[in-house]
Amino acid sequence: MSLNKNKRNDYIRSFSTSKRGIIFIIDSYSDEIMGTVNLFNVKKVSFQEYRYWYNLEDNDLNNKFDYFSYELINPKLFDHPIKIKRNHFKQRVWVKLLKSLIKNYI
Repeated sequence: MSLNKNKRNDYIRSFSTSKRGIIFIIDSYSDEIMGTVNLFNVKKVSFQEYRYWYNLEDNDLNNKFDYFSYELINPKLFDHPIKIKRNHFKQRVWVKLLKSLIKNYI
């Protein structure tokens, strides 16, 4: 995910979320929290928008699913990412962090 500090960013996913507010940005390859971003809205988008966003061919996706745009603002990257442990068998990742850790970074 590439976040631009000076404008609103959209991040398109194949699932919705009820989460709102400041969330952590997790790099799924390194299992590190890279920073924070404010998730302020989620809206349904078309199959064509999803395909365009990921630069995919028609046969790469199943258009029977719903797709969603996560609207993000105010990204803040950490100087030093935080390593986490997560379950790689789960598609969706929500990580619980200690309150003391959150206070140090937000």
